[in-house]
Amino acid sequence: MLETKRFILRPWRDADAPTLFRWASDPRVGPPANWAPYVSIEHARETLHAVYCVPDTFAICMKRPEEFDAAAIARIEGAADFGDMARGFSGRAFLRERKKVASAPLNPIGSIRFVKPDHANCSIEDNDREMGIWLAAPFWGFGIAPEVAGAMLRYGFGERGLSAIWVCNFVENATSARAKDKLGFELVRLEEATNPVTGVVRTQQVSVLTKSSWENMQKATE
Repeated sequence: MLETKRFILRPWRDADAPTLFRWASDPRVGPPANWAPYVSIEHARETLHAVYCVPDTFAICMKRPEEFDAAAIARIEGAADFGDMARGFSGRAFLRERKKVASAPLNPIGSIRFVKPDHANCSIEDNDREMGIWLAAPFWGFGIAPEVAGAMLRYGFGERGLSAIWVCNFVENATSARAKDKLGFELVRLEEATNPVTGVVRTQQVSVLTKSSWENMQKATE
């Protein structure tokens, strides 16, 4: 388990499947990361076991959810659209469900993980990892990604002894690009990436942060 000022990063567990479905069924969340919205709680549970319940993969959970309630609930209310109705929610019932999830302590609002070279979206060395993160849409814009990614960098370069950490983001995903830049990642190249399900080809930015660069950044802030 990892910790930041506002968040606990803990292993995923089977009981998280309904919450995972609520967030990952949102069409704003998966497509920017090249995966399709989840279609059922069972789909979420299968993916949870296959993808999330593995080493170096953490659920992002708020320590004090009440600090986010007012702003997050306002965004949730603005997000109740026809897509939600199509999934069987009435507008009011949908808001109640999401408010309950958003305000519960240690309930996931996203995920962050390290991916091994054989499953990475770019070519990396054996002692490198790709870092991937997604957040539930109502919690965008709160500075969460840089905060939790900073904890992962400390874990990766410190406890795990990694040589380099990589991130891949599609060129149209400006939010991910900004978060990556704040953390000191350096753009290495542009390359094409094909969605294995849809076959759609998109251009992704491949960026890296080496252990030595990260250590120099830490010294500069001391």
